[in-house]
Amino acid sequence: MRGSKALRHAQRMLAVQRQIVADHVRRRNDTIVAAAQRREVVSRHKSAIAHNRLTVIETLARARQLTPPKPVDPARDIVKRNAQTLAQLSARASLRAEIGHQLRAEAAQSAMDRAAFIQQVQRELPEELWDESISEYDRRVYEGGEGGAS
Repeated sequence: MRGSKALRHAQRMLAVQRQIVADHVRRRNDTIVAAAQRREVVSRHKSAIAHNRLTVIETLARARQLTPPKPVDPARDIVKRNAQTLAQLSARASLRAEIGHQLRAEAAQSAMDRAAFIQQVQRELPEELWDESISEYDRRVYEGGEGGAS
């Protein structure tokens, strides 16, 4: 009897252990399935969001294609072009004026240098050598200045 009682207790314990293992496996499987279902739902949501974004982008692109281009105001363009041309001409005129001032200043300096040289020649050399010395000075200035520019 004792043996049969122990056997019944062992069978009940085995049944309880089997029930515990079965419950554990069932819960684990349910958890795995639920996690996979959640991932699938999240993936579907992300896909739907991406699809909606693409739809919005395509709609905006079509809308941009269908809208007429911004009208060009020819009077404003003409005024703008004339203002640019006027600014360019003004800049060129300023540059020419500056170059003219520089050339006049160089010419004045060259004339002053020549006058100073002539005075020095007249003071230091006899009158017979004046023409020759002045001609030599003019020739050197012309050759050194590439065409007369000093």
